[in-house]
Amino acid sequence: MKAFKNLIKFFIFTIVLFGGINLFLEYRFKSKLKLPEKTYKWKHGDISYSKSGSGIPILLIHDLLHGQSSDSLSDLQDELEKNYTVYNIDLIGCGVSERPPIIYTNYLYVQLINDFIKDVIKESCVVVSLKTSAAVAMMASCLEEGNFKKLILVEPDYKKEIGVKNISRLRDILRKAIFIPVYGTFAYNMYCLLMGLPFAKDGKYFLASKIAGFLNTTTTKTVSELAVDTSCIDDYESMYHLAEEVKDLI
Repeated sequence: MKAFKNLIKFFIFTIVLFGGINLFLEYRFKSKLKLPEKTYKWKHGDISYSKSGSGIPILLIHDLLHGQSSDSLSDLQDELEKNYTVYNIDLIGCGVSERPPIIYTNYLYVQLINDFIKDVIKESCVVVSLKTSAAVAMMASCLEEGNFKKLILVEPDYKKEIGVKNISRLRDILRKAIFIPVYGTFAYNMYCLLMGLPFAKDGKYFLASKIAGFLNTTTTKTVSELAVDTSCIDDYESMYHLAEEVKDLI
């Protein structure tokens, strides 16, 4: 009985400790981010985004790697807003957008992108997608061609072909573990903090999102088969250089 009480005390202590650390990290991450000022009330949760500039609408979609957010594209937004209307979105589960305890799949992000264009931008737009988010942008353009004036993929991970990718048993266990209240969030925050430090832009930390990052890919379309006009940017020296390349492709 005494051992059981000690175990209960241990769990309570760790919950309070890890919960406090999570709150501290979230506060620290948010204080270092360029926070979006607008909110889109989506069916699966509140989506944060920023809008600036005037002209042809451009939607920026950040990388889907751990801890990424619209802040990673803020410099690109600053350059493009001089000539265009720029929407910079925090995908669900990322940045300061809502992080509901649901299964995160590519199709969830496909729905978000198309719904955001229809409900917020309300017209066909140029979509600039960075690295791993290229997959969902390509899928979204295949399903809703009318939403896309042009699709620009920046250093896409899936330049040739996107095939079906099954989730292994180990990854499925890890995905479920990450959703354990407090403990899962703490583990994910620590992972993002440790993995993100060497790659943080200008010494910034990115807000850790409560998603596992093991996404199913469910289309076999190649870039050349896409219905919308698609361009790829394989590498760039700076955000200014990237902005100039994007302008040339629009």
